[in-house]
Amino acid sequence: MKLSHQFWLIASIAMSLLISSPSWSAKLYDIELFGLKQSAEDRYSAHEQGLADRQAARSSISAAPEPEFAQALQGEKNTLMFEWIQAEPDPLMKEALLSVWLSRVAASSQPLAFDTAALESLVGTRPVIRIPHHEMVHHSMPAFNIAQRASNLLALQRRHQQAALLTNDSAAWSAAWLQSPDSEQFKAAELAFKNSTVIEQQQLISRLQGQLEQRPNLSKALSRMLAHFGHEPALAADIIQFGTVVDARAVLRMISAHGNALELAELALTRPEIGGLAIQVWLDNGGVADQKLWSLLDDPYLGADAARALAVHSKTLTTQIQQTIESSKPLARARMLLALKLRNSDASISLLNQLIKAEWMSDAQLQLVSSWL
Repeated sequence: MKLSHQFWLIASIAMSLLISSPSWSAKLYDIELFGLKQSAEDRYSAHEQGLADRQAARSSISAAPEPEFAQALQGEKNTLMFEWIQAEPDPLMKEALLSVWLSRVAASSQPLAFDTAALESLVGTRPVIRIPHHEMVHHSMPAFNIAQRASNLLALQRRHQQAALLTNDSAAWSAAWLQSPDSEQFKAAELAFKNSTVIEQQQLISRLQGQLEQRPNLSKALSRMLAHFGHEPALAADIIQFGTVVDARAVLRMISAHGNALELAELALTRPEIGGLAIQVWLDNGGVADQKLWSLLDDPYLGADAARALAVHSKTLTTQIQQTIESSKPLARARMLLALKLRNSDASISLLNQLIKAEWMSDAQLQLVSSWL
């Protein structure tokens, strides 16, 4: 007999002496819980193998079964395993076996229809085994949380069912993509997408992409689809140009992580509300600061980021500022002063000392620049 089995046999006998009513619960610690889990896994696997052997002998099928038949066999096995667990007399072992069973069901592509009634019967169960809370040492929490896990699997099953319906209703599918990403409709739509063929996925992308300019909120769905396919420059460009700002930024980060994003970064620069991320991605992908960033200094969204980038990357900072600052717009002048401050070199500080005497310098600017020197 394995050590874990011996340990659990002794612990089980001891715990059975504590049972006084149907609503009792036991508090286990790490070593006790480990022994229980190991014993439950071993018993479950042995019984499951026995069922599988009997199914194979009954069916007399030597080749791999068809998917539908294999699913039916799996469903029958799950049902029989559940019935076997329900007959377990030890409440602690029964809960541990139910945990293993739930894990097996969750590991399948979806909770099988055969398991629905079994899952529903577990939703109202109260925890039998509790463990010390990891933060509040004087409190305990469920060790396996059977009821919540069963409820989650039922919700997943409903999502699979809703996803199957959406694939046959293009209007409802398109409407679901406009919901909040936290909504069941959106999650079902996303699941339907993942379960679709590549051709169906590409057709859906094409349909939603054609609506994006009029319905920017579709960018959330399209950005998820882009992440699924990995490299679709035309789709990325449309999301950056027409999607919500949040999704445009997310896609720009995603594309930048794979490199080769210079053209998309240039497109992002034409949409200033995306902000300084566009400048950083543009520079990271080969953009030359002195070729573009000077023209962005008076942009209310991008100007400060352009000044910061010029302070780091410009090869002609002091010369360019000295030649153009007097004829520049007031906001661009302020950003040039900021760039000199951020460069913080002998040449830039020297130029600030000269500019502090300029006639166009406002009182507020004079006070601020003086504080830098």
